[in-house]
Amino acid sequence: MATLYSRKGANGVKRYYSNLTINGRRIRQFLSSDFETARVALVKLEYDLLIAPPKAPEPETMPGISLGEAKLSFLAKLYESGVVDKYADVIARTIKRFSKHRGLKANTELCTIKPEHLLNYISTRKATKTTNVYQSTKDGSKPLLKPSTINKEIQYLKRFFRYCQDMEWIERNPARALKLMKAPPSHQRYTFSDDDLELILKSGNKHIDFYLVLLYTGLRASDTFYLQRKHIQDGYLHIQMHKTRDWLHVPLNHKALSVLIPRLDLATNENDFIFPEYQSEKQRRQSRWQLQAMFEREMVREKKIALHTLRHTFAHQMLAKGMPKEVLQTFLGHRSIRTTEIYANWVNKVELIKWL
Repeated sequence: MATLYSRKGANGVKRYYSNLTINGRRIRQFLSSDFETARVALVKLEYDLLIAPPKAPEPETMPGISLGEAKLSFLAKLYESGVVDKYADVIARTIKRFSKHRGLKANTELCTIKPEHLLNYISTRKATKTTNVYQSTKDGSKPLLKPSTINKEIQYLKRFFRYCQDMEWIERNPARALKLMKAPPSHQRYTFSDDDLELILKSGNKHIDFYLVLLYTGLRASDTFYLQRKHIQDGYLHIQMHKTRDWLHVPLNHKALSVLIPRLDLATNENDFIFPEYQSEKQRRQSRWQLQAMFEREMVREKKIALHTLRHTFAHQMLAKGMPKEVLQTFLGHRSIRTTEIYANWVNKVELIKWL
């Protein structure tokens, strides 16, 4: 049983001490110079030592890493993983845009970012207008960002904060509060008609060889820009694709070779570019603008006409001739057959109409 005992100090004032034994250990400590205060303190001391559960250890605190430090670490890991630079750059821009949103700074502690920060950012993005529209400067067309664009940003942010959680910099992923927007059904990709192709042949001018290679091979423009003499051997194309880093090994048809062979004769060194005129970004943009200028402005916007439309056209022409989708997958360099089936399903619909 706990008791009190007193001692007089040098000044004659009583001092009250505890007197109790816990597990064979005697505990005596000063409680107060006032009896009532000392009595209450003794009861509390006895409770803390005999009845109250042991105090849980303090949880380890998360390292106070900043948003800027986390971003640099994540991007370094992303680039090291072999992700295509263009894709990684888009993710980097999204995180940078968020890190500058409404008072957030590079030195903002990561653990202070809450779901409302992300929800507010996405709400702002939904109200953002884009100028990335064909000839938007001529008619002031500035539509809102598409749901697909917003959804990509949501996925990027979720990926970033998931990485931070895996690194144990944060306990919970604040981006889990973000919900994807309901996107409208995707429309069939536009392909050039015979009349369109005739117009391109007449108006292609200095870009005609480039357009024809895209049409006859189905190559992406980003790969065709970098075509070198060494990539074409014995009628075959051997090239590492810029987008996926996968290698493409396919034969070239006689139409493609008829355009490429004269240019191969001019490229004497194996590292010479087959299209040396497109080695600057300005020249590449001009090839796209020239193609788009052949069509009405609204048609370019609605059909999303670009250099990639020539690749779509190649795919549809091959399927219309009866090429199996598995073979087309190889020619286009698709990793998944599901991507190729986007074209195949459309051709099947055309075939069905014939039987009506």
